Amino acid sequence: EAFKTPIHMETPRGRWINVLDPIDPIAMPLRGLNEAYAHAVAHDVQLNTGRWLDAHTRYFDEARVLTLIARKLALDWATRHHLLTPPALQAAEGAYLRTFQSG
Repeated sequence: EAFKTPIHMETPRGRWINVLDPIDPIAMPLRGLNEAYAHAVAHDVQLNTGRWLDAHTRYFDEARVLTLIARKLALDWATRHHLLTPPALQAAEGAYLRTFQSG
């Protein structure tokens, strides 16, 4: 019941990437909850953070999580400072989004 309405990104370039460990007792895939979450959450990314008791506290110890965040921040910074031409920006965004298709 509490998951009827998700938050929304402030800008169209925003991405909600739900990173979760299947053994994390707090985490869960969100895209399948309902149509609103399927629209709001760009990807549910599963990875292994560690043991059950500390899985929820270990996301920022994982290189894959840090890489996802760093790549998006770099892309946003380059966009904000007009360092990429529109075709280069589109290519970079496409490469970032393909990250989620591969794993």
